Amino acid sequence: MAEIPYPIVFDRARAQQRPHRKSKLGCKVCKARKIKCDEVRPVCGNCYRRFPNPEEECEFEYNSPQRGFSPSSANEPRPSTSRASSISTTFSSSLPTSRSMELRLFHHYSTVTCLTMPTCEEEAGIRMWKTTIPSLAFECTYVYSAILAISALHLLSLTPDDIALKAATYQYIDETVSTHREEMNVPNSSNSVNRLATSVLLTLHAKLRTICERTTSGPYSLPINYFILQHGANDMFLSTPEWGSAFTAYVAVYSHLAPHLQPPAPPQPENHAYINRDFPYDPLPNYVEFDESLLLDRKELYVHALTYISLIKECILKGENPSWIRHRLGIFPTTLRKGFCTLIQEEDPLCLLIVARLFALLKFVDEPWYLQGTAEYEVRGLETMLPDEWKWGMEWPLGILENSSLFMS
Repeated sequence: MAEIPYPIVFDRARAQQRPHRKSKLGCKVCKARKIKCDEVRPVCGNCYRRFPNPEEECEFEYNSPQRGFSPSSANEPRPSTSRASSISTTFSSSLPTSRSMELRLFHHYSTVTCLTMPTCEEEAGIRMWKTTIPSLAFECTYVYSAILAISALHLLSLTPDDIALKAATYQYIDETVSTHREEMNVPNSSNSVNRLATSVLLTLHAKLRTICERTTSGPYSLPINYFILQHGANDMFLSTPEWGSAFTAYVAVYSHLAPHLQPPAPPQPENHAYINRDFPYDPLPNYVEFDESLLLDRKELYVHALTYISLIKECILKGENPSWIRHRLGIFPTTLRKGFCTLIQEEDPLCLLIVARLFALLKFVDEPWYLQGTAEYEVRGLETMLPDEWKWGMEWPLGILENSSLFMS
């Protein structure tokens, strides 16, 4: 008998109070029996009463978190956007996940996940993820739910078949997105830091989509949310400089954008893996430069993005610290000129080829859990979206995936 990952909490009174409605979100067993499902997760009431091991029988269909939709919360009441005096009270009334799961996720974040986040190579980064953001979560429900979602994603990266963690991931991401969106519509200087912290966490959520999606058979979708959220977080940060005292690590990551704050120069070790090596020839930059049929405004967008990618390649060849290479790759969306994200949404072939090169370079620095598998998932997914006449442009990023280990040896 499989071990139950956490105690199942079935609130029968709450389920019976739900208004009558037609729904397609019930579990597969109830659908097959053609009976009403109360949709309580991870085990519905019917399966809880019917089966000796209900957690093995009750199964729901899960949607992608990128769409901002959680089946288990589609018809649940939303928490208030006002300041909550008690986080536990707010979430116990709105989330179907158990109290045990909630405690498990917060404990995992505070003891493990916070020490593995981006920028944790610096002391300021550890302080931001371990102290600053959790402190905000005690007074802000959407920062709290964002932390729980990150923790669930971390655990899910270790146990990808855990259905309960998938349910928790979708639930908390949905709660974060919905309440944060409502809060953004209420100007209030007192919640500025909370909104910034949540924007940073949501950006990371979007980057972590591969953890949930790479094990599914659904069609590939563009990572446009990651680009949009990264732009939004950056604009929010730069428009309010006083936030820097609380987010020193965030300042470090974005420092190259400010004239008076520059990142440390790439180290010059006597011996490193990239001496006397170079990247394979990439025909795309020359194609963009010499194709006279390209519109001038679009060509400027392409050239600007490719120039930044060439700088990252130079940093890799010089042996720059991998953490800083990850920073440079991570802030790529903020370096793009206005209009590039629009072209991505329009599935412009040249934009897709440029984005494929960005993700391919992650292969050189994908040791952290939040990057593992991202290069392969995104590059091969982008390949499926390109028309046949543009497939030639995918040879370079695909070659990086296949030969990165040989290139670094």
